[in-house]
Amino acid sequence: MIENTTKRLMILAEHFPPVGGAGAQRPTKFGKYLMQLGWEVCVVTQEISEQKSRWKPTDKTFEDDLSNGDRKLSIIRVGPLEDYNFTKAIDGTEDWSVAAGQAACRELSEKHYDAILLTMSPFSLVRAADVIREHSEIPIILDFRDPWALDGWQPQKTFLHWRHQYNEMRAAVLKSDGVIANTKEAGKLILENFPEFDANRLVTIENGYDSEDFVRRNDYEYSPSPDNTFTLLFTGSLSTDYLEFYSGLKGFLKLVVKYTPEKIDYSGRTLIYLMKAINLLRQRNDPVGEMIRIECLGAETEADRKSVVDAGLENTVVFRGYIPHAESVQRILSADGLFLPLHGLNPGERSRIVPGKTYEYLATGKPILGCLPQGDARDLVERSSVGVVADPCNPEEIAEALKEMISIARNLPSDNSPETWVANYERKALTGKLADFVTQLC
Repeated sequence: MIENTTKRLMILAEHFPPVGGAGAQRPTKFGKYLMQLGWEVCVVTQEISEQKSRWKPTDKTFEDDLSNGDRKLSIIRVGPLEDYNFTKAIDGTEDWSVAAGQAACRELSEKHYDAILLTMSPFSLVRAADVIREHSEIPIILDFRDPWALDGWQPQKTFLHWRHQYNEMRAAVLKSDGVIANTKEAGKLILENFPEFDANRLVTIENGYDSEDFVRRNDYEYSPSPDNTFTLLFTGSLSTDYLEFYSGLKGFLKLVVKYTPEKIDYSGRTLIYLMKAINLLRQRNDPVGEMIRIECLGAETEADRKSVVDAGLENTVVFRGYIPHAESVQRILSADGLFLPLHGLNPGERSRIVPGKTYEYLATGKPILGCLPQGDARDLVERSSVGVVADPCNPEEIAEALKEMISIARNLPSDNSPETWVANYERKALTGKLADFVTQLC
């Protein structure tokens, strides 16, 4: 009798096609390339819903990634538990996370898997891990797409609320068989905060880009920018609405009471300082100020649109709304330059996250304006010969960076290729790293 040596990985992921957006890309691309490596993959995810939201847009772009020849990724869709007790809950999807854990147990009773990967957020998926441990000794790996309680973008109502999240994270990390961080900075923080955890059981696997998405489509209509115009493209979501949420006396009191281990300036992740830089250039009669056109791909908010009106740049900024990922890639390949903003930080501090779009930007070979604090994202853009950086909250620096970026663009061929080191962030290579890590743990 020949022993079946096929390796199997189960992935628990709330964000998964037909839901699009950055959160769905990671598990989808892992599944795609694991299948190419000969693995069987099963994904436990949410039921398909007709309800649309800013963070869960519908995107059928990834459907082709769910099969590889005669090998298909199996999907188990689960709804939330009814009458779930949310006492001391981690987040609002804990009822679904527990249901996902139960569904995983049913699947494990019928088929052998080498390991289970929980890709978070939601961080309540650690509840699914607890359910699974009650019935199985299968290795459980936590994949932190964001560093949970160590992240400034996860503010809590009070210090005590944050401490609860921190303790939950600590317990989850120490009970896990392996941990994946998606930035070097996040991995470093996890080991510093939980020194009891074996560093050999932690690996950094970044978000990346799929080279197969970057094949130029003949059916895509490319319209070059008019003469003396430079189109600066942004993909994703801005955070202008955060500023309104924390405005006024009520908003100030919220900020005073809320607690986060990382004090961030939300205004950096908006168009506000970029538009101030453009207006500075126009006031100085610098021709660059009139050349710039900003195009935003992603679900915009009323606050985003208001910031443009307030800056008097309605004829300079255009919002395209959310578009499918395949078309988004074609558009960044056709842009003159790419805009990569992130929050502001105090001097000497390093950001703990890297926007997923960073790697796709790098893969285009296009000039990048990185309005970024110190951290892994800024390091990547600075390493690129076509990247320029500026403090995200400093219009003067951004104005100078705009001029430098256009100077770089004028000397680039239209089909400029990315540098060879960027290939380290190709999804296939990153998935190979995941496969090696899972094999090592098992």
